[in-house]
Amino acid sequence: MNSRKTNLEAVEPDTDMSEPQDSTGKRPHKHEIRLGREAQARIGELLRTMYNSYVNQGVPQHLEDLVRRLGEQD
Repeated sequence: MNSRKTNLEAVEPDTDMSEPQDSTGKRPHKHEIRLGREAQARIGELLRTMYNSYVNQGVPQHLEDLVRRLGEQD
C-alpha cells in the first residue's frame, strides 16, 4: 500500500474549559471556519447539479448489456 504525505497533523485537544462555549455547549476551535447559510445553500445547489448530470448520463451500453445477460442466466 502506498503511503501519502499530507500537510495535516494531529492536534491534541485543549483541556482548558475556561474558554467560552457556543450554543451547542462545545468550545469553538480557534481556527474553525464556518460557512454562512448562503454559502451552504450554494454548495448544496452545485452538488445537486453535479450529481444530476451524472445520473442523467445513464448507464453505459456495455454495462446495460452485461446486466441484461446476467439477468437472462437466472
